Amino acid sequence: MTLNKSDPANQFEWLENTLNTSQQNKEKVYIIAHIPVGYLPFSQNTTAMREHYNEKLINIFRKYSNVIAGQFYGHTHKDSIMVVSDAKGSPINSAFVAPAVTPVKGTLQKQTNNPGIRLFQYDPHDYKLLDILQYYLNLTDANLKGESNWKLEYILTKTYNIEDLQPSSLYELAKEFATPDSEKFVKYYNYYYVSYNSSVICSEKCKAFQICAIMNLDQNSYVACLKHYYIKSNL
Repeated sequence: MTLNKSDPANQFEWLENTLNTSQQNKEKVYIIAHIPVGYLPFSQNTTAMREHYNEKLINIFRKYSNVIAGQFYGHTHKDSIMVVSDAKGSPINSAFVAPAVTPVKGTLQKQTNNPGIRLFQYDPHDYKLLDILQYYLNLTDANLKGESNWKLEYILTKTYNIEDLQPSSLYELAKEFATPDSEKFVKYYNYYYVSYNSSVICSEKCKAFQICAIMNLDQNSYVACLKHYYIKSNL
């Protein structure tokens, strides 16, 4: 239904007009959507939406980054962070993919997840994102006992020892993830599946997909990232 359409249902026009109005009114907004912007962290060079729509969204988000206080998505059922950068590579927006209450796995996502729900903390004066309290249900245990027991999985700032959820904080965290044998990345990858199976190992290829999906949401920077972290030494 969207093939060869530049702006299905005039959604991009509506978004730009809305953000422009908020900018003129000196308002802050949150972007909340089902399909995430950027590249899927479990597959190479695959966006969740048509790639030209992704590029258009990135350009809009860059234009109005001073208006957007945070971005929230779903769709993958997994737990991910992303950082929107400007054309020069500087971090300008924080984005989060929340895990779902329903497990899922398939051809591309071979591992399933525990159910998860989360609580965001923010500053009500400027809408600055401060922290995430992530809760999860051990599905295996719940099925064995016939009862649910939701537990706190992590508090993001304490788990990764960062100040807040601002783009610069998340970008520096992602650079730590990218270092060899990063213990923080091991934690992140376990939380990606909502602590379903801590024995699952993320290979070099897997890690490259994850890191590049966090730090590079447009096509040019994503391709360059893969060449830097993986492709140049493995293909």
